Amino acid sequence: MENLSIKEFCELHGACTDGKEWAIANNKTMDEVWNTSKPEWLVWIATRPNVLTEKELILFSCFCVRRVWHLLDDEGSKNAVVVAEKYANGEATKDELSAAAYAAANAANAAAHAANAAAHAADAADEMKLKIINYGVSLLSRGKRDNKK
Repeated sequence: MENLSIKEFCELHGACTDGKEWAIANNKTMDEVWNTSKPEWLVWIATRPNVLTEKELILFSCFCVRRVWHLLDDEGSKNAVVVAEKYANGEATKDELSAAAYAAANAANAAAHAANAAAHAADAADEMKLKIINYGVSLLSRGKRDNKK
């Protein structure tokens, strides 16, 4: 991490007011901020330029994904994380990383298209329900008018 004061770091990277005030009030060094920050602030700090090396940033990203591993329902996404870890550790090539990322992106796109199709089907079903309800109401109204005659 850069050898800056907390105030310098926050100003250089445009920290939010709450984060800057908390960091200055509760810590003496950026190392203390690193060790005591809220998770969302830690992610923000970690992704500022020159805080982590490329390897550290990749491994940190993989670590974060592994916290929600159970939510990954396709092997392409899981494989992309494994290949990214291998790449960071010099055990996979950039081409292997690109191929894994491409496969994961395709899986994500397929899931997005399936979700979109499901949403359209649900909308169509809702429209059909409304038509049926409106038709039923019109039949009831017509029946009441017919009974008055």
